[in-house]
Amino acid sequence: MDEASQTIRLDEDKIDPTPDIISGIDKRYIIGVGKIDEDRLLILLDLMEILTNEEKDAIETMEL
Repeated sequence: MDEASQTIRLDEDKIDPTPDIISGIDKRYIIGVGKIDEDRLLILLDLMEILTNEEKDAIETMEL
């Protein structure tokens, strides 16, 4: 991903723990499930588990 079109802030009370059953996805890559409203859920990914060490290093050296 090169850019984001939208960011959303969620209060901690809107984030549930990762469910025990997630089809086809290793649970260690998911931080939790965010609830935006009654009809929308977000799967929150753990980027520190997904990214390679080289990608993490590149992010840390980026100028904002």
